[in-house]
Amino acid sequence: MSKTIDFYHQNAQSLSEQYQSLTFEQVHKNWQAHWPTSSSKDALKVHDIGAGAGRDDDKLGRNSVQWQTVVI
Repeated sequence: MSKTIDFYHQNAQSLSEQYQSLTFEQVHKNWQAHWPTSSSKDALKVHDIGAGAGRDDDKLGRNSVQWQTVVI
């Protein structure tokens, strides 16, 4: 296996806990200002690849017009 995959296998639990300890807003604050609103004529189109625990999928799905999640 690759070093990257080995790293994730060995640290999956702590990485998950670290990610889930942050709010949606903390994780995505750097690019949130660029999102069109659902009432915008330039409706937000989002593809969430992976989906993880579903927290981001749920939040973005409520705020976008066109939404697609691909769970891997």
